[in-house]
Amino acid sequence: VEKNYPAPLQIGGRSYPVHVFANVKKKRRIIPNYWKGLALAKFWKEFQKYDIIYLHTGSCAVAAALWPGTRTSLLVYHQHGLQYLDDYSLKTLLQRPFMHLAQCMTDFSFVVTGKEELRAYASGKRIEKKLVQIGSPIECHASDEPEKLIERTGNTFIYVGRLSPVKRVSMVVEAFCAFSQKRGNKVRLLFVGDGGAT
Repeated sequence: VEKNYPAPLQIGGRSYPVHVFANVKKKRRIIPNYWKGLALAKFWKEFQKYDIIYLHTGSCAVAAALWPGTRTSLLVYHQHGLQYLDDYSLKTLLQRPFMHLAQCMTDFSFVVTGKEELRAYASGKRIEKKLVQIGSPIECHASDEPEKLIERTGNTFIYVGRLSPVKRVSMVVEAFCAFSQKRGNKVRLLFVGDGGAT
């Protein structure tokens, strides 16, 4: 983003370089950032040596599936939710075709959503067996009795993410209101993120 990228990763005492193949901009962009993933196709030789290629953007997944050098690689597409199906903003409409193509062209897709939501979406589709549901994680290991966490006083909830309609931030507020009505007012809701929530 804006020519800023992470330093080499340090894992287990070893240093792993971060390879950058595209630069996205926050302002003054002619080509939408999402579409820039297609430009990765010209670097296909760089990816020939990988057994698994994990792709987080639909356009990148489509480009990778078209690379001649990835025929023997396992292509995994990671998709954040199915909210885009209800979002008719221009930005989402430009992305939507690539998200559908990515599901079809990769070996399988992780979809961060609920089981029932994914089942309803995938039912009857040719790609049904390639879609894998993964839930948003909740860490309860801090207590021997996780069910008692909800009973304690002073619960604090934190939303971390982009503040945009597609993230359904209003649903977080509604859920928090319902919780606070049952548990009293010794609870807090914090938002960490930026964007244009409505």
